[in-house]
Amino acid sequence: MLIEPLAVIARYWRALSILSLVVLTTLSLLPLPAGSSVAGSDKFLHLAAWGLAVIPAALALGGRVLPLIALFLMWSIAIEFVQPFVGRFFEVADMLANAAGLSLGAWLGSALRRFAGR
Repeated sequence: MLIEPLAVIARYWRALSILSLVVLTTLSLLPLPAGSSVAGSDKFLHLAAWGLAVIPAALALGGRVLPLIALFLMWSIAIEFVQPFVGRFFEVADMLANAAGLSLGAWLGSALRRFAGR
């Protein structure tokens, strides 16, 4: 049922977390195509992406996931500072959406952990 997939995700949380950071960093630093103007219109994507990135760790670590959330948040902030150098936008609102996503993802992962009885 649902519990076995959660156990597999929790078992591989380190690899999934690293993979998430690599994918998010790559996508965040790819130059935007010419004529694109997505500044301000992508907040849900930030929230969802960073939220999904932290769920495996929250499944595995429960309440001990806070240091990892802090690391992910610092990473996402660093990405924002680098983006103007690759033709992207620096936005404080992106950082806030990332923080909200990390919070929601940690909450969801912890709730799923309790649901699975871990």
